[in-house]
Amino acid sequence: AVEDATHTSARFEYVQQLPLCVLASFDREKLLLREAIKPYIPQSVYSRAKKPFWAPPTGVRKGNPLNELVQDTLRGSAISAVPFLDRAAVVRLLDTLPDLEAGEETSVDSLLLLLASIGVLQERFRL
Repeated sequence: AVEDATHTSARFEYVQQLPLCVLASFDREKLLLREAIKPYIPQSVYSRAKKPFWAPPTGVRKGNPLNELVQDTLRGSAISAVPFLDRAAVVRLLDTLPDLEAGEETSVDSLLLLLASIGVLQERFRL
């Protein structure tokens, strides 16, 4: 395990020193990775545009364990201790969840998970 960590660290340090133009270009994401695997993948996969993965909304669905965690975290005291968040606004957002349209859930879910992550970091590390 120590050897793996050493190799990972060495690779990270190597990649960190590469010029940005080797890692990415303005028209191509993950350029270095694409070039490394080009001989092993079809041209259609190599040349297609990067597409985001959108997981189905889970943090907004009542009765879901993740929703319970999000609600508890964002209504708790940790959010009050984060200086760049307005706890009252966060609670107002939580109160609107039952009235969301199906199409709105995905965008709000991403925001809620980000806010919950900040809350957990605050609880654990007192940022």
